[in-house]
Amino acid sequence: MLTSDLFSLPTLGYAAITLAFILLVKSLVKPTYPSNIPPFPARPYPILGHLPYLMKGQRAKIQEWRKTTGDIFSLYFGSRLYVVINESNLIREALVANADALSNRQPLSHVEGSTSGILFSNGPLWKEQRTISMSILRSFGMGKSSLASKISEEVSVKTDYHKKPTAASFVSVSSYF
Repeated sequence: MLTSDLFSLPTLGYAAITLAFILLVKSLVKPTYPSNIPPFPARPYPILGHLPYLMKGQRAKIQEWRKTTGDIFSLYFGSRLYVVINESNLIREALVANADALSNRQPLSHVEGSTSGILFSNGPLWKEQRTISMSILRSFGMGKSSLASKISEEVSVKTDYHKKPTAASFVSVSSYF
């Protein structure tokens, strides 16, 4: 008789609600975060993370957080942790100098399912594609001043071509009136 009352639907419902409440209080009182991440600009909400802070004026809020926290800080969007880097030199250092260490990033949620190509691939596949792409670009002259002069020459040829008058550019104004 005692076991049938213990596992009845109302008792299990109360137990589930109590457990959810205890977990919510625990996450509010002492949340656990990884120790090796940059600081948070504000304390994230349980389940929602920093999304409520960014409902209005996202750009201004990010700039405000940059002033208070620095050029690198962490944000939770829901349950996903993101690291925000605000300085171009730091972005270059993170994505170029430390490319191998940061190659295994989380997939972007709005392009989920697209894991091909150098932009969306991850891990060893990304590393292999990056190596091949860099060797091809170097063979074209990337990183050399000769490539810059070739680009400049092509741009000037293209602009000269577009500056030349064509038959279509001479339209009689009287035909419109």
